[in-house]
Amino acid sequence: MAHYVAGSSDNVQQETILLEQFKQQIVTHLLITSTEDSRVHGVRDYQDNDTDEEDCDATVESARRFAQTDDNLRRWLVARNWDLDSAVAMYNTAADFRLRHRPERLLTPQAEQRLPEVLRRHLSGGFVGFDRSGRPVRVELFGALDLPGLLRASRWRHLRRAKLRECELALRLCRRQTRRLGRPVIGMTVIFDMAGATARFLWPPGVTAYLRLVRMLEDNYPELVSQLLVVNSPTVFPLLYRLCQPLLSTAMRNKIHVLSSDPRQATMELLDRVAPDQLPAYLGGELRDENGDPRCSSKICQGGRVAAGYYGNESVDGASGSGDSDID
Repeated sequence: MAHYVAGSSDNVQQETILLEQFKQQIVTHLLITSTEDSRVHGVRDYQDNDTDEEDCDATVESARRFAQTDDNLRRWLVARNWDLDSAVAMYNTAADFRLRHRPERLLTPQAEQRLPEVLRRHLSGGFVGFDRSGRPVRVELFGALDLPGLLRASRWRHLRRAKLRECELALRLCRRQTRRLGRPVIGMTVIFDMAGATARFLWPPGVTAYLRLVRMLEDNYPELVSQLLVVNSPTVFPLLYRLCQPLLSTAMRNKIHVLSSDPRQATMELLDRVAPDQLPAYLGGELRDENGDPRCSSKICQGGRVAAGYYGNESVDGASGSGDSDID
């Protein structure tokens, strides 16, 4: 088992060696697991060919999209602290997931419309712009998320499909930014707005389901979140964080930054990371919808309580671990 030695003067050389070993092992894995698809050729043949006009991104095979550039592949080693065997195992498991489920197909307009209406209308959050490093910025309106209502109104596989689609959107934005800026853009900034969060967010099935989503995304999209900025944290936040902390990876915990409870100071902290024209006005930036909406509702689903009329779709199947067979 090869390990990266933190603090060593030979770090760069070790990283290069480990990355090459990593690429060799995952190339073999992709070739073995994708023999039914003669178009899959592994890491060295990969080119990301999607363009701004190809919004669906569905023309490039899932496995080839998954096997990207050195900068992207490095995510797997970073996520496993440069432990080669663990990183290869993590990648191989995630590669199997992609080969089975082809989540890039979720970017098609048809796939979006197949999501239940309740998720399209109430699953809060959205992408708004880019941070000062060029990374996509996503605003998560956690305080406006009626997770108990969504779990009562939609199946687990639908909720999972929606969250996977968000990750695929983030990857596509990173690819486009990489081309536009001429340098690697890996990961996104998440602004985690907890305004409105109350003790109802401590509902155990909801906490379990949400953490299960987080773990699934960490396993299949390592290092996709570069930083998570918590704003408007309520009095219930310390308790909620204590409940969640044991189930979050160390890497994810280190990316969470709770910004000041003082609105002016929090705005300054956000603007240190995100330019005003890329930050919604309600958070202290200048970005508004064409109609002047400071919350950018055309980009950010505002969530809200789910009407009882949506209930009854065999929802909480996912909180206990069932319903994993399909995302299509």
